[in-house]
Amino acid sequence: MPTKAQKRERRRWYERQRAGGGVVFRGEMVSPEEFAELLRPRLVRDCGSYRIWKYDVQAPLTLFGHTFDGLQDLLGYINISGQMHFGELSVCLKQPVRTAPGIYCAEIYECYPVFDAFDVGDSRVYRNVFFSRTPFTPAVLTELSRLANGLNLCAVHDNLPADALPVLYHDGDSADMLLADM
Repeated sequence: MPTKAQKRERRRWYERQRAGGGVVFRGEMVSPEEFAELLRPRLVRDCGSYRIWKYDVQAPLTLFGHTFDGLQDLLGYINISGQMHFGELSVCLKQPVRTAPGIYCAEIYECYPVFDAFDVGDSRVYRNVFFSRTPFTPAVLTELSRLANGLNLCAVHDNLPADALPVLYHDGDSADMLLADM
């Protein structure tokens, strides 16, 4: 547990950083340069015909010439959604909160498992978001749902077909998301 002197020094450090243009990021004060570095995507794997990148959930993401302002903004563009439940996909059309000309977004998600009463109100999901220049249909979404293999419904892996790209994955808990893109 920090002492009063340590807390006082920490408070002074925050004030100095704020005066110098500091930014609070995940509960810590960082400089604008550090903040920009933290939001920069990092290459995870080069799979030959495409690459897998790791982004922070708050980082801007540009696809098809449109910039999404982090994961929460991106979720407002989804116009078709599929929920996996015991291996079955339930599809529902959604009215997107925001639209971008010529960009269509679809999600396939699975709720976190429920083990006891404490898990009942848990709203976290494992989520894959697919992007396209043409509208998604329930049949296409069913086909895409077969790409999610392995643990936690992750569809970002080494064996993605080119027509499924780009695809983004977020596991609901992490401050990072994975993007497979050309």
